[in-house]
Amino acid sequence: MEAALVGGLAVSLYVAHYNLCRPHESLRSTPAVAQCITDYAWLIGELLDAALATQPIEPVVTAPDRRRVFRVIEGGKAYEQQIPACIGGQGTEP
Repeated sequence: MEAALVGGLAVSLYVAHYNLCRPHESLRSTPAVAQCITDYAWLIGELLDAALATQPIEPVVTAPDRRRVFRVIEGGKAYEQQIPACIGGQGTEP
């Protein structure tokens, strides 16, 4: 995994713990309980179960008729290029 992705996941888990598991002195409960998002403070095990139970979102493939032609600049020269057929495009590479 990329370091940025791992860092983002770690921050997400920390924020979830902060809001769902950790009681705050001034609120005398968790922020999620104070906002009526949940009825009780979660255990760390419940948070991990919820985090690991989610499945990654499948990418949506754009329909061939909605794909756009784009410009690639190499060495200062711009030319039209379509998405290669091996990726699922209708065009060909120059």
